[in-house]
Amino acid sequence: MDPKEQPPITPRQQIKLATENFDRKTHPGIHDAQVIDAAVELLDQIYRLGRDRGIAPAAWAWTTNLPLACLTLSHARLHPQIRGLHP
Repeated sequence: MDPKEQPPITPRQQIKLATENFDRKTHPGIHDAQVIDAAVELLDQIYRLGRDRGIAPAAWAWTTNLPLACLTLSHARLHPQIRGLHP
């Protein structure tokens, strides 16, 4: 398998790394298993959708930080009462 077809690490590992941008005290809920699972699922779906259209997961890295975007979007959806989420 071509290395460009897969991200260098799994979506779960990428989301776990993204959580390191956030302190548990100042960003409550960001480390919740439910948020992490939702972010992993979202990231995996984005990668699959891109792959179906000829975009390798490794190609996303130069456009945006998808793991961080998936994490913050999932957090906002699951914890709408918490505002001001910034790394």
